Amino acid sequence: VSEPSPAPVSESVDEVSGLARRAGQHFLDTYVEPGGRVRRIDENDDTVSEGQAYALLISLGLDDELRFQTVWSWTQQNLQQRDGLLAWHWAQGQVVDAQPAIDADVLTAYALALASQRFDRPDLLEDAKQVARAVLETATIPALEGHILVPPWATQRRLVNPSYLVP
Repeated sequence: VSEPSPAPVSESVDEVSGLARRAGQHFLDTYVEPGGRVRRIDENDDTVSEGQAYALLISLGLDDELRFQTVWSWTQQNLQQRDGLLAWHWAQGQVVDAQPAIDADVLTAYALALASQRFDRPDLLEDAKQVARAVLETATIPALEGHILVPPWATQRRLVNPSYLVP
């Protein structure tokens, strides 16, 4: 019995990588203002913390330190709260809902930690730790094997939303 041969791949790894890079660049060019705000151009021109986190990850993937720093600076100045978490919704020049979207905070901390290594920036690791500590302190509940991520409003009621089980 012979092993089945793999299905033919229509695109090479280089082609897929090129497509991914172009898609990432298109996202940054289309949605990120020069000052670092990610605009939801199809949602009344507002901004959400998830969009900021995605722009950080995409900038990191494209090895674009300047864009990464610009997005992070805008995020810090406009969304980061005293506890370290990010307000999830900004519109018309101000935060309109300071409640965090914890998945965005986790992705932001992850992007900052990776960027600290990639760009040799210890300051970004400190920023990552600040966000991660805030997530751990305000948006987790104890479980058998550590902690489970939950929205901050659900910690007292110990409600678990499976969509928050991010890797």
